[in-house]
Amino acid sequence: MSQIEALSHSPHVVADPRGRVFRGSPRVGVCPDDRVPDRVETDPVQPRVLIVDDHDGFRSAARLMLENDGIRVVGEVEDGERAMAAASTLRPDVVLLDIYLPDADGFQVAETLARLPTPPTVVLISSHPIADVRARVARSAAVGFLAKHELSGPALRALVESPWSRPPT
Repeated sequence: MSQIEALSHSPHVVADPRGRVFRGSPRVGVCPDDRVPDRVETDPVQPRVLIVDDHDGFRSAARLMLENDGIRVVGEVEDGERAMAAASTLRPDVVLLDIYLPDADGFQVAETLARLPTPPTVVLISSHPIADVRARVARSAAVGFLAKHELSGPALRALVESPWSRPPT
């Protein structure tokens, strides 16, 4: 059984063939602590995204690529403290959040974002392989993980709009 097939039987983590990790399982349902705001569902064509990454070059490239794919980038910040301030002010639908920030652990920032009155959907990103953080992603407040080299508008939309990333109705 491949690693991806094994993950598909887990009630906590599902990975697709490209290595993207989703919380929940189509067989079991969504983990009860997933939080996806209604506003993502009302505008799936052009989600408002905040990029949080400490590398200027990556933020610029990600912005350009996402905007070319029809996603509206409302801001870029380089650390956890600024991420919280920007999320409160800009109220993005999605926060693309690097796991490794200079001033904070991305997982902790995701948990803090999840406690906002209208929490954004959080997608964790890293240049490190998912194998290094799979268990933490599964337990986190994020809807999933994308490797930086896999980031694209369609990949981000697929992750955010996945039925596995939505709370049960």
